Amino acid sequence: MGHKILGFSCPKTGIDSCYIGEEGSVFAALPRLEQTLDKQVGRKEDDEGVFLDENIMTEVLGELKDIAQRGDISCTCGSKRFSVDIHYSSAELHCADCGGVLRLPAATMDDLGDLCAKPKLTIHGRK
Repeated sequence: MGHKILGFSCPKTGIDSCYIGEEGSVFAALPRLEQTLDKQVGRKEDDEGVFLDENIMTEVLGELKDIAQRGDISCTCGSKRFSVDIHYSSAELHCADCGGVLRLPAATMDDLGDLCAKPKLTIHGRK
């Protein structure tokens, strides 16, 4: 059985700020949270970029485009129709048929690496 973890994110930045789940999974998620927060704290006050890390977001969106062009994004409800919402430090895929959501962090090199390691993306449907 896989490790279960639930992350809660800040509605303004999209950065995960709290994790609930199995102890090992929570502790495993903390280094990524620290990397993301270090980036946020390191930003200058006058740095008003649209994304936490413009380069990472560009690469994540490029990878999403490649996965979509291969037809490898689908929902557990069976749909292959989706939309993408882009946030400050994440992207969300929304199923056009059932409204299911798949949140993809897009703030660190680890986030990009995780996405590149996935040949297919599955939205968790509401049906």
